Amino acid sequence: MKRIILTLVIVFIALPLWADFGVSNVVTKEIKQLSAPAIEPALGAEYVKTSFYPYTIHLSSWQDPNVALSQVEKNEDLISGVFITKIDLGSSGIWYRVDYGIFQTIKEAVLFLRELQEQKTIDEGAFVGSSVPYTIEINVFDSREKAFSEASRLKALGIATYLVEENEKYYRVLFGAYPDMNSARLAHDDLYSLGLKPKITKR
Repeated sequence: MKRIILTLVIVFIALPLWADFGVSNVVTKEIKQLSAPAIEPALGAEYVKTSFYPYTIHLSSWQDPNVALSQVEKNEDLISGVFITKIDLGSSGIWYRVDYGIFQTIKEAVLFLRELQEQKTIDEGAFVGSSVPYTIEINVFDSREKAFSEASRLKALGIATYLVEENEKYYRVLFGAYPDMNSARLAHDDLYSLGLKPKITKR
């Protein structure tokens, strides 16, 4: 009789554990399938960032995201790497900035701005604003081809990103340029809701 009771106790304890194990495996597998990127990232890539780019050239600002995207396409006929920064300006509302370039110093950014304006490549109203050292990193790849393919895929979804080559085996796909981490939160959450794995970090 004691053996029967002991056997029943073991069965009742083991069944929930087996059930949890099965459910956990299924849920984890489904999450991985949903969040898998279209392009294979540079898994295990090691890189210690030493160069930072807190300045960019601001081309224009729009409250209609479609207009901002059309401006990106218009400017890309002349310069490559134009991107959008979605930012909440509080009482002024949500704006979509059309930005260009990564620069380590404000002097470097201003000199390049003047050169582009002299060439009539960009409008006279473009300017270099205050420091925007933060960005949203969408993914990292071990080749320019993979990074470019992902950027093209995202652009088809209306997400205008840009690439930063840190070295020959470390290419970052980035979105936006922000003055602080908090101002990047809105766009970060939007990208996350699309099944991406964004990370707010330094440019």
